[in-house]
Amino acid sequence: MKVRGHRVELPEINAALERHPMVRQAASALKPLPSGENGLCAYLVAEEGSTPTTAELRRFLAQSLPVYMIPSLFVALPALPLTPNGKLDRAALPDLDAAARLPAGGTRDAPRPGMEARIARIWCDCLGLTECSREQTFFELGGTSLLLTRVQKALEATCRRRSPSPPSSNTRA
Repeated sequence: MKVRGHRVELPEINAALERHPMVRQAASALKPLPSGENGLCAYLVAEEGSTPTTAELRRFLAQSLPVYMIPSLFVALPALPLTPNGKLDRAALPDLDAAARLPAGGTRDAPRPGMEARIARIWCDCLGLTECSREQTFFELGGTSLLLTRVQKALEATCRRRSPSPPSSNTRA
């Protein structure tokens, strides 16, 4: 399948995820993201007593996969849905629910009042999130380069001035 012009092999993503010591099973799929665009989503069953964070999984996957094959969202499930034949039932993979997403990892420092809080609100609106930490980057939260244009337009409207280019991927809320 192709995602944003790149050929993506879902079994390769699943195999990479299942090499993580805290992941028992994994399945990836192209799903509508809360932002409205389609993106890669990883569903996983964690090992007993483990809860890997999104940040941990992204760092782990970055060692073996190109950036365009790293899922935007990670969702924890008690078990992967199976067909009567015991194969993965992709159609039964649940819709993306914010409550089921894995924790992002890192600290949970709230954005400071003022401009930082306004930027965080814009990020949350564009990404379909209820909150974000000031320690997380836009991409760690599931953002894409395409969504940066939406963020840029919202920032221009909020600040009432035109920005020369989208915010950097390293910019934090």
